[in-house]
Amino acid sequence: TSLSLLLILIPNFGLFSKISNVSVAASTISVDWFIPNNNDDGYEDINVQVGDTINFTWAGNLPHNVYIHPSQDCSQDGAIVVGMSSSYGDSSYTFQSSDVGKMTFACDVGSHCEMGQ
Repeated sequence: TSLSLLLILIPNFGLFSKISNVSVAASTISVDWFIPNNNDDGYEDINVQVGDTINFTWAGNLPHNVYIHPSQDCSQDGAIVVGMSSSYGDSSYTFQSSDVGKMTFACDVGSHCEMGQ
């Protein structure tokens, strides 16, 4: 099964198990949301901090959406909607302290997730 965008959310300080009270300026991470083809390597893992926002943008005639997949694969069991399906769209998610750990974002339109989105 192909995984889509996998994010590793790290707290502001220390290891994955603790959240710090240290203030760090939040960042916005932009992701061009597309179906990788044979010439693309697809998506790289991204380390983010609590308070950071990820912004998915896409263009074209194909509809896309953005879901968080707790299963970390293409299983839609327990998937959480971040942005609904549309063409020429965008969707954002801001990371919370409850998100610390690995998160997988995927497109649930058709077989897009299985194709690496």
